[in-house]
Amino acid sequence: MKQILKKMLNVGMAILFSLVFTTVTSYATSAGKTIDYMATHGYALGVASNFNVFATDASTPATGNDYAYIQNVSLSNARLAAGSFLAESPNKTIGWNQPNENLDSHMLVVGNRSNSSQTDGIIMETDQTKGVFAAEDTNTKPLRNQNNELVQVDTLSDVKDFTDNGVASFSDAQKQINDVSQFYTSDARLNKAFANQFLKKVNLTDDQAADLKAGKEIVVHDSGSQQHQFLIVNVPGLTKDDIKADTDVLNIKLKYVTKLTSSKKPIVILNFPNLSGNMELHSGATYVDVTYGTVNDQKPIPSKANLLLNFPKLNALDLNDAFVGTVLAPKATIQVNQFNEKLNALIAQRIRITTDVKTNGADGVFNPPDFQNNGENQDVTATAQHIYADGSPTTSTSFDRDAQMPELYNFDDQIEYGIRWSNHPDEQLYRSNDGKTWQATGINSDSDGNGSYSSEKEKPAQNLKLTQSQTADQATLTAANTKKVYFALAASDPNKDADAIDWQSSILLNMKPFTLSVPQKIIFESANVNNGVVTPSVTPQVIVDNSLGADFRLTLGVDATSANNLPSSAAKNVFLGANQFTYKQNDLNSAFQTLIPSADNADLTTTTNYDLTGLELKVPAELKATPATIGLKWNVDWGTPT
Repeated sequence: MKQILKKMLNVGMAILFSLVFTTVTSYATSAGKTIDYMATHGYALGVASNFNVFATDASTPATGNDYAYIQNVSLSNARLAAGSFLAESPNKTIGWNQPNENLDSHMLVVGNRSNSSQTDGIIMETDQTKGVFAAEDTNTKPLRNQNNELVQVDTLSDVKDFTDNGVASFSDAQKQINDVSQFYTSDARLNKAFANQFLKKVNLTDDQAADLKAGKEIVVHDSGSQQHQFLIVNVPGLTKDDIKADTDVLNIKLKYVTKLTSSKKPIVILNFPNLSGNMELHSGATYVDVTYGTVNDQKPIPSKANLLLNFPKLNALDLNDAFVGTVLAPKATIQVNQFNEKLNALIAQRIRITTDVKTNGADGVFNPPDFQNNGENQDVTATAQHIYADGSPTTSTSFDRDAQMPELYNFDDQIEYGIRWSNHPDEQLYRSNDGKTWQATGINSDSDGNGSYSSEKEKPAQNLKLTQSQTADQATLTAANTKKVYFALAASDPNKDADAIDWQSSILLNMKPFTLSVPQKIIFESANVNNGVVTPSVTPQVIVDNSLGADFRLTLGVDATSANNLPSSAAKNVFLGANQFTYKQNDLNSAFQTLIPSADNADLTTTTNYDLTGLELKVPAELKATPATIGLKWNVDWGTPT
């Protein structure tokens, strides 16, 4: 691979030249990971998985009533996220007084907040001044903590929930959470995400729906030899009148007859896939009662965090009392008027809190750890083996899920990938260097859905991306210090249909550093001409850090075709013409042979400056007083020539 650094050399009244350096920068965004993948990788509800209140509306509020989240009371022991935030009463609190070391520390994350005096007066229940408040809008004003100290406003990229899900904005979050709701109603997507022995889906019959409306007990029997831990019940009904007889009361009594052992607690989702319009639950008689066990030994579901009520189409939900479990209603406005129990989690387009509410904190949100152990993709085993240049291997690194290799790579180190899978019929293995553009490996699942792949040994440090930068004195070529490789199993070409990906993971490789700097200016002055030859006024230097141990060659030449060469005529430009600009060794490596990897110096770890003493310029008498500009080309050959 050859990297060419093109420099433009300028001359003033004396005979001199200097380098003019141009760089190109690029910015790439993450496409985000699908909930089909994230559900079994620690985020059952996507970006909302670890928040007690998440109001998704990302639109800019036109009036006070348009804010995604509004409160005129205090919200205690909660993580809150909202596209926009408004407080209607001053000196109210928001906080998470039971922080969890396994979760991100930000207790309040907003797209933007109101600048009203009431919102300015919100008190964050913490003594911390950073790492607890983040906002998408860079102009967001800080809030104060319980010690009346200003709290630093971080960015969304500082919030692990957002970065892990590839979510860069509240607009992205709103789209993802809408998809979360759809995901849990899609048989095809659920079947791909979760193992058959783990998931059971039930559609209530018309008779069962009638019993539910009447508040009678609904019995669901487990089936087959497997004891399914994850139960999804789809409840029919278009409006609230189809699921409850009383205007203000919803009574759900679900009895799951199963032989699940005490070590496996049921995880239950109640889907209301077609329910739209408004629903009011103003009576204390409202409850959702889920039990499990054998016919004669039923026990209540042990944790409300294992219960999700999913309303994909509901427009509004008005609550006066306890409503157990996590509520997911991505198109609805939810208003909480009073609450006689601790809240688990509310996820909706807009949320209004008009009564003091305390939540169950980190333990209350629907994000079952067992999802991570029972994904359909647990049938994929992926490993990467780092092999040193001398042939000695390291311990294999597993990347069934996204992972990072612990050792730094040298230039001649190798890597070998191995992937095995089962239960993935009609799928093919793909590979990518960016997670967006995929190449087929040519390895397909067999008729039983099984497959395996073993790569050839590769040298990942020998095709690193090289980038250019500059300071006032030096132009620098830098090799990327990381490289990420992605693999995916997909039923069809993921370049055409990203949803075709059934399993995806990546492995991050870390490289030892390589930088090569050449001078921005090399000055020849007419006053120093001696016998028709001049050398640079200041000896130029090449600065190298080759800790990577790269095999490279640097050469220097004139760019005679540059449009900026002045004068353009070879007869009038001292740098052009026959043998006027020369250097003793065309291959500049003669100045620093120790940089070429060998048994003695392959692990060079210091930055070293090398004087280029071989440059000289022949100056004809007739051009001694004629200023000139020339373009130079610094050519870097990277790797061993073939």
